[in-house]
Amino acid sequence: MFAAGGEFTVSLEGITNTPTLTPAVTPTPSSLLASYDRSILEAFIQVPPGVVTEPYIVLDAIELGVDPGVLTIDGAFSDKKFLCENVPCMVPFSQSDNISFRAYSDSGLSSEDVLAVVVVEEMEGGYLVRLSSVNRYTSFADSCYQRWGQPEKDAPTYWAEFPQFYFELNTQRTLHYLAAKLIASGIVDVSSCANGGISADLTWPTGCGLEQAKEEIIEWQNQYDPYIWTASKDIGIPPKLLKTLIQTESQFWPSNQRFYMDEYGLGQMTELGLDVLLRDDPVLFQSFCPKVLEYCNTFYINLSSENQALVRGALLSSLNATCPDCDNGFDFTKAGRSVFYVARLLQADCGEVDSIIDGFRTVEEISYEDYWKFTLFTYHSGIVCFHSAVDATLRDDAELTWENLSEKTSCIDGKSYVDGIWQNLLSFDLYSYQADEVNTDFNMPVFEAPATPTPLPTPILSSSTIQVQVFLEYPDGSMTPMSDMTVSVELDNGVTLQAFTSEKGVVTFDMSEYPASINTLVNLPGLYRSESFELPLNGTTEIVFIFASPVLPRSLP
Repeated sequence: MFAAGGEFTVSLEGITNTPTLTPAVTPTPSSLLASYDRSILEAFIQVPPGVVTEPYIVLDAIELGVDPGVLTIDGAFSDKKFLCENVPCMVPFSQSDNISFRAYSDSGLSSEDVLAVVVVEEMEGGYLVRLSSVNRYTSFADSCYQRWGQPEKDAPTYWAEFPQFYFELNTQRTLHYLAAKLIASGIVDVSSCANGGISADLTWPTGCGLEQAKEEIIEWQNQYDPYIWTASKDIGIPPKLLKTLIQTESQFWPSNQRFYMDEYGLGQMTELGLDVLLRDDPVLFQSFCPKVLEYCNTFYINLSSENQALVRGALLSSLNATCPDCDNGFDFTKAGRSVFYVARLLQADCGEVDSIIDGFRTVEEISYEDYWKFTLFTYHSGIVCFHSAVDATLRDDAELTWENLSEKTSCIDGKSYVDGIWQNLLSFDLYSYQADEVNTDFNMPVFEAPATPTPLPTPILSSSTIQVQVFLEYPDGSMTPMSDMTVSVELDNGVTLQAFTSEKGVVTFDMSEYPASINTLVNLPGLYRSESFELPLNGTTEIVFIFASPVLPRSLP
């Protein structure tokens, strides 16, 4: 990451070259913190490729974050209710219909409901089964795109689209570094190859070694796709971009490296990168601070340089997947979880890019692609390099584009890094991989007749409104409205409404025609503040969120 170009001077007394953007969030009690170490259960539906003699679908589930237990799926379509006692499960599907299902784990987790429309077409020689829609995964939004306030005419392009299923991220690239690691570690049998199938310095496979490692290379580059897909969905980072970055950094080999500084895991994250992340994310700071410090009721930036280093060390330790007692020397669950931190750091970097550019008021509109190139440059070379490059570009009266900025930066390794990622990103679909068959090791479902549903009473509709106000309170007691804050209203029936606060820090939701007394959650996404209540029949429900501004340090640590 940062260290690859050798473009920083690192002080062991503290990270001193990282500009600080103070988060306007009150530290959250550790008992309420969300953690990327949690387990996640996702359910999926697949259709067989090509024409089949008997139509069917395959239902599957993946549990991330733990050694998975027994996974079951129950669901219904037409007048049939079924239970899959294990996965993957092949469900006969004779005609076009809607299906709904949910996965369960014996660890106590359950997935979200999946609703799909399956189309069965009779063809010459059999049946073609396809999915008309899967309603669950259509709401993905690039969180950086929203942060940058991009105009509609510059909407994200094809490489930023979110696939409905993790296996649509599967690729079959030829990765020489990964091949060499697989051979040198004894994972691939190259006994039939001359010279052990690898160069004398163990860094490059021979042609024979590469051929022997082919199947293993495909398996390794796709084994983290469920984590990449889920992290992208949860954090709002385009998944193809995230996978391409990991490919560039580690080629999916989760070991640690030492170049100019220590780099950890799949994203080759460094202390400089984690410093940016901990400054940007006080909730993440609160989840790691208690592991090494007794007093954590503060912000990361307020700690001494020694204590900051301790917190960074605790976070780095969680990313270290090296495990001498594990298969192949790695804890692959820990490696997979680290993908969430890579995605979250990219999100922090795109925010830093936006803040730095905002500091130069003469900047014109910047394209979506250039914003992401700036973010990748910052991930690799750091905030200082990006700030200096912006300054040099604008002082030369040049338009702020990647082409111009990359010529002005003194961190020249960043240019080849970004251009390389971009070339691989644009060719991502050319290397898409789909197995010849979905899966042949199927379990069969158990069917039962569904119970006759009890008619639901006609709901009484509300005519109320919800008014949300968001303010930033300063130490002197004064308050400032917080505009452009995302506010969501989530109802128990699955409906989600979303809007942004005005310049006065206010947003109003018209709740007419929604059921009165329904459980309602008003949430500030990403800021971990929410309020729940039953929607009243009429009137206005006022909700006020106040964020305390931390006391700014007199100097950077």
